[in-house]
Amino acid sequence: MKKTGLIALVIMSALIGSCIKETYDMNRLSEKMRISPTLAVSAATGEVTLGDILKPNDTIGYDDENLLRLWIRKDSVAEISLDSLIDLSEAFSFNGSYPVGDVEMDNFSSQYQITLDQLSQFFIPSLWSEFQSLDDGSPHPFPEFPLTNTGTHAFTSFANFEYAVLSGGRIYLDITNNLTAPLSGISVTLRNGDDNSPIGGTITTGTIIAGETWSTFIEMNETRVYSTIVAEIIFNGSPGTTDPVLIRMSDAILFEVSGEDLKVSAGRFVVPLQRVGDSGSEEMVDFDLDDGMEITEFSLNTGIIDVEVTSNLQVYSEFSVVLPTITRSGLPFSESISVNPMSVTTGNFSAGNLLALLNTNPEQPYNSAPAQYEVWISSQGAMIDFSSLDRIDLNATIRNLNVDYVKGYFGQLVETVEPDTIDLEIEDILEKISGEFYFANPTLTVEYSNSFGLPVEINLEATGRNKDKVQNLNLSPFVLDYPVSPESDIESTYSIDKNNSSLPALLSLPPASIVISGGVKMNPAGNTGARDNYVMGNSRFVASVEAMLPMDLWINNLQIADTLNNFLRPDPDDEEGFSPKDLEYIRLDLMVSNGFPLGVSVEIVLHDSISGVNLYTLEVPGIIEPAAINTSTGRVTSPVEKTTPVELDREFFEAAEVADKMILVFKLNTTGAPSQSVKIYSDYSISFRAGVVVKPDIILN
Repeated sequence: MKKTGLIALVIMSALIGSCIKETYDMNRLSEKMRISPTLAVSAATGEVTLGDILKPNDTIGYDDENLLRLWIRKDSVAEISLDSLIDLSEAFSFNGSYPVGDVEMDNFSSQYQITLDQLSQFFIPSLWSEFQSLDDGSPHPFPEFPLTNTGTHAFTSFANFEYAVLSGGRIYLDITNNLTAPLSGISVTLRNGDDNSPIGGTITTGTIIAGETWSTFIEMNETRVYSTIVAEIIFNGSPGTTDPVLIRMSDAILFEVSGEDLKVSAGRFVVPLQRVGDSGSEEMVDFDLDDGMEITEFSLNTGIIDVEVTSNLQVYSEFSVVLPTITRSGLPFSESISVNPMSVTTGNFSAGNLLALLNTNPEQPYNSAPAQYEVWISSQGAMIDFSSLDRIDLNATIRNLNVDYVKGYFGQLVETVEPDTIDLEIEDILEKISGEFYFANPTLTVEYSNSFGLPVEINLEATGRNKDKVQNLNLSPFVLDYPVSPESDIESTYSIDKNNSSLPALLSLPPASIVISGGVKMNPAGNTGARDNYVMGNSRFVASVEAMLPMDLWINNLQIADTLNNFLRPDPDDEEGFSPKDLEYIRLDLMVSNGFPLGVSVEIVLHDSISGVNLYTLEVPGIIEPAAINTSTGRVTSPVEKTTPVELDREFFEAAEVADKMILVFKLNTTGAPSQSVKIYSDYSISFRAGVVVKPDIILN
């Protein structure tokens, strides 16, 4: 920096010298000259209002009373659709397993006859000869014969089964006496030809008169029967007749075995076409929904029902269902699907224009619908293996949903927000700040549009931290406004402020970081039994957030410090540069008329970082005094005027030659802090006049 000012002073001195008499001997003067005038200059003047400094923009503005406000707005911070709230595709999936149970088997029948000729073969020879002689076409008294064991006789095999475990039905035994004499009784034991196991016990008839049929039956109760049945037959004899009758050796006793109304639990047989199990009747189908959901009604505009039927039956089957309270285009839902033996069969059906009423069961008026289903089976004439434990499994899912609406109770779903730390990245700034400030009336407003017809409770927890200081938000859980049927959408807001939280204290900490956590709970009151939740297919929750910080605050000894390189320190390589030694002092006379309720004190510290010593401290307390306010409104009543001299003496400039750092400390206070808050308005102004008094100390060689 050149000695421009000093040269000017030298020129002025030369001009003064030109007025001296020429006869004066200049050589008598010293070789050195010291000039130390005092100069006063009016340096600056001005006036400015807050409105001139801060123009409204996206983050700065003024309310109707011109109160300064800072705000930040973020649109669409949350957007929730029906899919993210309820997954109807999973909610209305269905799985059912239908054991086929006992099935019917066709009736069977077989006859066996023993002629008189065959019977007589078991008589003694003389009696046999007598009977042979009496078959001459003429009537004769019928001879008496004794108890006769004819052994085992096989019925003709049945063609419709190999074996069957009969869980129900009867096997009938009919014995017709076609002889011309009565029989005293017959004992019959039925057995399976394959393993000789008995079918029931021994049957003993009473007297069977000529031409009469005697009948009995055996109840089937898990009785194994093979296709070949044999009979052990013992005749208890005959009293014969005294009256002459025709005796024909071809006359016979007829034995008939038949099965009727047969139910089979297992076996190998031909399964006739039949409806099985409890099918054909109506039963309630329950939808097992997650999270305690109780749905009473829903409507679909479009959708596709995918069905998968798995059969481990060796028969052909057809599964059909009618759902009386679930209509499609106004008609009860009705579909059927054919399934091949031992296979997996898939199909899909339309769920468009579907209305489901799941509240018609008085015992459970939710998640339930009556179903009329039928399962028809047939082996189509083939002999197959069968078990009543064989089953048909049905899996139905729904996809490509376009939901019209859903009603009911959607459960108490809870979503927890794990703690997340937001680093505000202002630690460096906070290191330079001490003291206190307090924002009296900040607000955080959530503006939202909600078309979900159910209560949702928000639990927002926030904790601010600044070193060892901690401040919680202390906001109680709150429930969002929601539409009540038949409303479809509402718009509302929720504000977090000093009335329901510790937001002012949290922001005034100020926090270096904020830990956010909390959660969301649907139906916080639980299940009241009303089941009045409802959502539409296009239901949405859309939220925007606006943070508003009105300049309604107090500041108490807020100290802001910053360290700079000392710009007053002379450059040692600049011989003609400015030296603080050239000045005895500089004084700044600052006259301020302050219309702001904010006072400022200044401290300038010249610091030697090598020695770690503060070489000089200049304190200027109250350089700007805060204006008086109305304590009821916080508004300035009148500006305050003050003139403050700020003198930089030789000692200051000598320290400035050594110090490499300059520490600037600003201390701020608002009127009445900390017991009184003030408000900052756009029409606040500050005017000032500054004068500079300079006393140089110039030595000229």
